[in-house]
Amino acid sequence: YKTEIAFLQQLSLLTEDAEGGFNPEDALSRAEFCVLVTKLLNIDQTFAYTAKKTNFLDVPGSYWASDNISYLHELGAVSGRSDKIFAPDAAVTHGEAVKALLSVMGYQMKCEENGGYPYGYLREAGRLNLTAAAEKGADEPLRKGEAAGLLYQALEIPHFEQPLNGIPGQHGANADQTFLSLHHIQTIEGQIVANEYSGLTVFTLSLIHI
Repeated sequence: YKTEIAFLQQLSLLTEDAEGGFNPEDALSRAEFCVLVTKLLNIDQTFAYTAKKTNFLDVPGSYWASDNISYLHELGAVSGRSDKIFAPDAAVTHGEAVKALLSVMGYQMKCEENGGYPYGYLREAGRLNLTAAAEKGADEPLRKGEAAGLLYQALEIPHFEQPLNGIPGQHGANADQTFLSLHHIQTIEGQIVANEYSGLTVFTLSLIHI
């Protein structure tokens, strides 16, 4: 996952540890994954979060990822291991990671209608090619490298728009809204003519809107 990790680091989505490395084979905690997802949504870490704090005894307001966990819990993207315990330091599982990503992308209702957690989410992830850890079971811990692979694959998947308040109307995948667009980045495809070094080549270029 070297390419994926390097790209996500360029977007400041992944940070190195105290020793200056990323350690892709290490497990990723549930709290760390919540922070990654809110970063993916381009939500500033210092946002003034006004929704109700969770009732989790192990996520007090002073906890370093409290706002991130509270935000995603309010959206229904993450759940506690019980009504009172979130287990922020436990390893995030493949199923939990996929559910969080698809939920913030707008696919939650669709996944729930197609079997719910975890298999409705895993089936939808397969359909969307969100498959970086597809060989893992839903309850298996996710390694940092695998999480980076999932985040990278999710960047250009169109988000799904649901009808507001049940009002009939146009809904479905919106190609104009992706995680990349939330970071004001657009990918374009083009061609370069042959030169002394190479032949005709198709390339993808990322442009940052200013």
